[in-house]
Amino acid sequence: AQVKGPDACGECHEKSILAWRETHHSKTFKDLPRNDKAREIADKLGVKRIKNDSQCVSCHFTSALVKGETEPQAIAGITCESCHGAGLGYMTVHSDFGGKDVKAKDETPAHKKERWEKAEAKGIIRPSNLYALAQNCYQCHTVPNEKLVNVGGHKAGSDFELVAWSQGEVRHNLWYA
Repeated sequence: AQVKGPDACGECHEKSILAWRETHHSKTFKDLPRNDKAREIADKLGVKRIKNDSQCVSCHFTSALVKGETEPQAIAGITCESCHGAGLGYMTVHSDFGGKDVKAKDETPAHKKERWEKAEAKGIIRPSNLYALAQNCYQCHTVPNEKLVNVGGHKAGSDFELVAWSQGEVRHNLWYA
């Protein structure tokens, strides 16, 4: 219910979304359900639809309440909010630079400090908070679900290395590059 989806982020972060669309994280939405190994794991676990099973969705997709539905639906691959936190609470604060017509380049330092404090209080995980970001990454890049590993045959971890990934495939915020 708190997820806004990548299109909402893309309203302001267009370059980041374009870069993200080329990443493995983005492509899981289409690729994972067609992947033979994923299907093999799903079959061992009795999973009919990969995009509907919480064991798969929690790491490989972003889910949200879609209008007219009572249960969250997979809406995309691993999105901005998978890493930076669900946006409903912080998105408005995060994009307010000090008034309706004020642009980021014109924001006062005091307002910027206050804006980021409010956004963090409402749940945004900023790249500068490396501990929280890494903690978020490792929730999926280590697999603590014994049934998924022992019955399904899912790898217990991944080839994920935080520094290499943060400077490579997931480095999509070109604003600061």
